[in-house]
Amino acid sequence: MNYFKRTAAALLCALVLLGALLRAAPAARAETAYADGTYTVAFSVEGLGRHNIAWDTATVYVQGGTLRVDFTLERVDPRNHAPQYDWLSTSCGKFYPTCNDAAYTCTFSGVQVPHLGAVSVVAYSAAMAAEMDYTLHIDDSAIPRADAQPTQSEQPAGEEVVSKLDASAGEEEILTTGATPAIGDTVVLPALDSAAEDSADMAAGEDAAASSAGLSPLAIAAIAAGGAALIGGGAYGLVRWRRGKNDAA
Repeated sequence: MNYFKRTAAALLCALVLLGALLRAAPAARAETAYADGTYTVAFSVEGLGRHNIAWDTATVYVQGGTLRVDFTLERVDPRNHAPQYDWLSTSCGKFYPTCNDAAYTCTFSGVQVPHLGAVSVVAYSAAMAAEMDYTLHIDDSAIPRADAQPTQSEQPAGEEVVSKLDASAGEEEILTTGATPAIGDTVVLPALDSAAEDSADMAAGEDAAASSAGLSPLAIAAIAAGGAALIGGGAYGLVRWRRGKNDAA
């Protein structure tokens, strides 16, 4: 019966190895990439006291993956000076405001943030003589993604699709051209080869399956190694079991 124990031990080791490899494999994460540009977005600050408010919009600058934001804080109670902040820091650095006592405002410009959405920051309040924790809420719903596909209405200028019905042939013909064709012109586009079309569909299906799985190469290798170990251990146990029966006979 020792071979049963050895087989069970081998299977257990394979399972432990598989679990360790899967835990070590990095999770497949896609950081949000925004299209370069300047955007006005909804904005708020969590943690402000009753004396100051944040303007409800901010300006976001996207340049080569770097995110910067301009926002303004305003003193509302009592209205006797600007909000008293000496600096504000994010994980990207420390930034200093421009204060306007006449307008009761304190504006932070070009504050670099690691991401949009909820961003944790620390600001030094001269009024409190202490560092205060706040959360900036920067709405990114109106900012286009860099990988967004253009819609039909966004196709390049000067290119239009013309469709007309050839009554004599009973077929619809489509023409893509930089100029509007004259009435009566007939242009027949070559049909897509069926084999090429099937190949393209198959490739698209494989890409979609791989994307939905979200597995890294290391995770796939770990699963393959674990499966091979399990199958090998099972086969080894079966052979030893049959050999033991034959020896007993």
